[in-house]
Amino acid sequence: MAQQPSAEDLFGTQVRQAREARGWTQDRLRRVLRDVAGLDLSSTAMTRLEQGKRPIRLNEVTALARVLELELAQYGGTEVRLTQHDAYEQAKTQLAELQGMLEAAENELAAASITEQHARQARVVAMQHVDVLRRQYTLLQTAISQYDMGREELLRELHGPDRRNDGQH
Repeated sequence: MAQQPSAEDLFGTQVRQAREARGWTQDRLRRVLRDVAGLDLSSTAMTRLEQGKRPIRLNEVTALARVLELELAQYGGTEVRLTQHDAYEQAKTQLAELQGMLEAAENELAAASITEQHARQARVVAMQHVDVLRRQYTLLQTAISQYDMGREELLRELHGPDRRNDGQH
């Protein structure tokens, strides 16, 4: 006489089929379970769960059902199902979490915009300083050039047009 599949066998098959229907690997399902439901299963545990070779805890059943959107039927004579109220409460919790994540992202965006704006302002101020320094440099070059020309003219007047200023008087 053939042995009937256990609740673990039936549930493991349902989990594997739902995972494969989404095109997910076991590793991706494990990451989603960890990130969304806080359930951290090892790769061995996930493999054994899908093969029906591992007892399944109630928190694992509910997490897998939520993540894979499974309809829970009777397993081993015990009906386990999420009530509409539980689903509503879970949706409210997820909504609050998403709202917090959205606010954090908006704050980061605002901070990045402020930082970018400050960087632009600092660049404008720096460019203004560079322009002032260039004008001062040009004025000093002109003043030095005029000084040198005036000095040479004065030396020519003092020493005559034939004499060079070679440091001797």
